[in-house]
Amino acid sequence: MKERVIETVDGIQEIGSVQKYNLMQRETRDHGHIMEKVDRLVKNGLVSGHALEIGPGPGYFGLEWLKVTDNSTLNGIEISQPMIAMAEENAAEYGLQNRVKYVHGDAKQMEFEDETFDLVISCFSLHEWEYPEAIIKEASRVLKKGGHFFSLDWRRDVDLNAISFIPNSVKDEKMREGLFRSIDASYHVDEIKQFFSIADNQMRLKVYEELIYGMYVIAQKV
Repeated sequence: MKERVIETVDGIQEIGSVQKYNLMQRETRDHGHIMEKVDRLVKNGLVSGHALEIGPGPGYFGLEWLKVTDNSTLNGIEISQPMIAMAEENAAEYGLQNRVKYVHGDAKQMEFEDETFDLVISCFSLHEWEYPEAIIKEASRVLKKGGHFFSLDWRRDVDLNAISFIPNSVKDEKMREGLFRSIDASYHVDEIKQFFSIADNQMRLKVYEELIYGMYVIAQKV
């Protein structure tokens, strides 16, 4: 398997790139592809409580989850301040600004109290984590006992021919190049299993599944 190539550890900081990424994600949402991923949370019963989203970007995944759940609130921790501003705009557009709060910070060292959240989620941000074990350990710390961790991302051993329809649907050349960099920076299932075994013995993998474009995992704090 090819070696992992780090894409970024600072997220997307340049305002023009943030705007382009937001437009790409909005189009993805409008085609129903984000809700397809939210459905994996819903089908596993993760439909309420106080959630933390790590690396929400422009916020669509968490906002779509809030939209279809009751008795749910969300905090997002994001390393890019311009991306936070975009996520806040989108939350207001959804009319969900009173149920979500975004904070600027590094997920390796979060300022939240122990056992704050019922759920920690991450959608297409894992590949940007330089030290996944540290972030998983922090996620465990801020999760309540019995709480769940959900992550969905690319995997770098994916068959690019099988997913050619995905980059072909991305109109902006810079964003399309970024997609391939994200795949090259992503992890694979065996690495994820290893991260959990190293990071924290309170987290137990319950679900892991390889998808045509990546993988998703669900773990529970015991």
